[in-house]
Amino acid sequence: MRTEQTPDTKPGPYYVTALDAGKVFPMAGPYTLHADALAAVDQARGIASQHDGRAWFASWGTCRLPDYTKPGRLNQLGLIA
Repeated sequence: MRTEQTPDTKPGPYYVTALDAGKVFPMAGPYTLHADALAAVDQARGIASQHDGRAWFASWGTCRLPDYTKPGRLNQLGLIA
């Protein structure tokens, strides 16, 4: 069951993340606004699942990583802008 989340108003960077086996993977981003990261979760999960079936079983969400500015994994692969 999906519920609407109120976007965080703190400055980014924000990432779409996948949580798997206790590890957090920044998959898409960085986004300046949390609302933009929230809006990209379904797209990132769908793209990742097309390329790796294990992605379907990860927990997907967003996080703010103020000391991390590298592109997300899907960005690095050119799969998401």
